[in-house]
Amino acid sequence: MPLPDSTCLSLQVNSNAVQSKPKRAMIVRMSAETLDALEAFPNNPSLSFDFGDIPGIHIGNAFFPMRPQKESSPHELYLRAASAAKPMAPLKLYASVIGKFMVERQLGNKVTDKVRHQTMVAKQEHMERRAILLDKPPIPVSGSKHAKRKIPGSGTVVLNKTPASEHLRVASPSTALPRKVSPLPQNTRANVDVRRRLVHCLAISSRLSDEAVKMVGGAKPSSSARDELLALLQDVAEQRAPQRRGDITPRPWSLKPQTWTEVRPFEWPKLTEPERVAMARQARIVFQALKIPESDPVWDNVRYRSTTSTVPTAAQSAAKTIASRRLPGSGYQAKKSPQSSTSAAERPGTPVDSRPAPKPSLPPSLPQKPSPTAPPPSRIPDREREREKRERAKEKQRQEWEKDQERAEVEKRERARQKERETIEREKRRREKQRERQEISNDASSKPPLPKRRKLDDGSSLPKARDAPLPKKPVHEPSPVPRLKTKKDVPSTAHASAPSQDRHAASGPTHKPERPSKHSASTKPRRRSPIYTSSSDEGEIPQPRKRNPSPPSVSDRSISDQPPTERAPRQQRSTRMAYPPPTDHAALRALYQSQYSTYLGTFSKIVAQKRKIEAILNGDSEAEVDVMDPDDLMKLSNEHKSLKTELKNIHDIYTKGSAAAVLAGGGSTSD
Repeated sequence: MPLPDSTCLSLQVNSNAVQSKPKRAMIVRMSAETLDALEAFPNNPSLSFDFGDIPGIHIGNAFFPMRPQKESSPHELYLRAASAAKPMAPLKLYASVIGKFMVERQLGNKVTDKVRHQTMVAKQEHMERRAILLDKPPIPVSGSKHAKRKIPGSGTVVLNKTPASEHLRVASPSTALPRKVSPLPQNTRANVDVRRRLVHCLAISSRLSDEAVKMVGGAKPSSSARDELLALLQDVAEQRAPQRRGDITPRPWSLKPQTWTEVRPFEWPKLTEPERVAMARQARIVFQALKIPESDPVWDNVRYRSTTSTVPTAAQSAAKTIASRRLPGSGYQAKKSPQSSTSAAERPGTPVDSRPAPKPSLPPSLPQKPSPTAPPPSRIPDREREREKRERAKEKQRQEWEKDQERAEVEKRERARQKERETIEREKRRREKQRERQEISNDASSKPPLPKRRKLDDGSSLPKARDAPLPKKPVHEPSPVPRLKTKKDVPSTAHASAPSQDRHAASGPTHKPERPSKHSASTKPRRRSPIYTSSSDEGEIPQPRKRNPSPPSVSDRSISDQPPTERAPRQQRSTRMAYPPPTDHAALRALYQSQYSTYLGTFSKIVAQKRKIEAILNGDSEAEVDVMDPDDLMKLSNEHKSLKTELKNIHDIYTKGSAAAVLAGGGSTSD
């Protein structure tokens, strides 16, 4: 209910302010949406307030969130109950207001249409060009200021008007120049400093309102200072819209796009180099979004420069520029020509033109008009060109620095990758060496040592008996000789054993120099083995030499007694030198079976290695670890070939012996 016009109403407060406890009230500031919702229910609308975690107002089925806000200045709430009988009812104190709730605006279709309409109207008014008619001409503001600037020594008013007008004409660009470089709003001096601090505080990062107020106004600002800071915060910054409806969490404040034109990253002190670069980069992004041309002076504030030398140089150059544009007699004496300025100030009749060809001075009755307008136009473009050159050089240095930084980062990443590859290769080589040592140790533990050969008088070689894995058994010594029945069998046996001896003698030297290089670590413990120091073995060594200078037959031992394992390929290679006689079918069969088992073992190894190599060629990297070395694979192949040849020889001897026996049986029957 509105108050009556042009009347005085009395206020009634509690008489005893100490004992009375006034009520506390909070004001709810409604929005247009809530008022529309209340109008939709004119008769007894369902209205309820929720002051829980998410405070709000329930009007019908709609929910409107509220944001609590503490009241900065204390005030009271007065009620007035007027009636027809008592129209001049007094205002009674009802409660003290301690806070208020602000109903948040909802961006609905109606609000969107209203904002769009207002934007279009404002844009249309801005684009229209209209002539503004003034009732009367404006009053000059700066007339009183120039009346005080009189040149000392002037006697008449006419003489004083010329320097004053010239000073006005020349000093105006110097006063307008800072406005072009620094587009700060025209506020008071105190507000300008606070605004700059707040702008650069928010330019570093987005902050909450309390945090921004505390950083700019101090830990405990006064209520008036806080209100001014909050108002200034709403002027230069904005809050982002909530991510979801009903979200009442405090949102940080960030600078408005237009406020980024006030940011000076390379002129504001107490900023680190990364903060300056990040601030300048963000400002350039905003300028591009605002479609500000790069020729605009605001781009000069965010271009990269060195903070150590650029800022003082810029300040000094600006000071020199302003000082050089002042005329003699304006209260400042230039350093370059102090005599001319002082003489012009004291003697207005003397010439002050600084050009190389001075004009003759006029009579003292008429003072010469100073003409400082000629040098500045020539100096201003020079200074502009020098400034542009410096800016281009700084921009080029910045680009080169950025390229160097990028190149250094690329080289650093490349070195890290190379180091990682070298580490992987080193680890791979270490594992391969460890695997080779493991295989060598396994071979050394499983394979018997090679017998050493001794040279005889006729130049033939004889294996040492002490290096044999098993001692000789003299039981089978007479087995080769007594079982010879025909003369035809003896040459065949000798002929069959001779090539095998030659082959073994030829293959022996080829394998002998390879053993110490790979099994040098395992040969030393085999030499210290006490198994081969038996005196009986040493006594049996010279016996076959005395009877036969040729290499001894290994058939003296019982080959059938030897285990047919795959762990003694070197020893069995030496036993392939001689074979039993063709008539001894049992010995030939036993020898064939033992050699055949070894042959099958080598054949299975070759097949397994072949499959692994095929898997590697097909792209399976897991099989690469178990592949044998090329030398070991060649040795295994040669051993397989020799075993195959020996089995073929034994088979030929066996078949020839059977044929000879059949022929011998047939001849005796015929006789």
